[in-house]
Amino acid sequence: MVSTYFTESQVLTETGMIYLYALVSGNFLHISTTIVFESSPDHRFNAKKLVVAVVGALLAVAVEYAI
Repeated sequence: MVSTYFTESQVLTETGMIYLYALVSGNFLHISTTIVFESSPDHRFNAKKLVVAVVGALLAVAVEYAI
C-alpha cells in the first residue's frame, strides 16, 4: 500500500521503486540465507541445504520461463 501511494503521488519515480524493490528483496535474501546456512551447530557447512537451495532456485527460474 505504501509503495502504491509513493508511485501514485510521484514521491518516487518508477526507477526509484525498482531500486527500492531490489534493496528490499536483497535484504530478504540475505536474512533468509543467513537463517538457513547459519542455523546448524558450530555454523558448519551443510551440503544438503545448499543442494536444496540450488534446486529451489533452478525450479523457480524454470517455472518463470515456462509460463
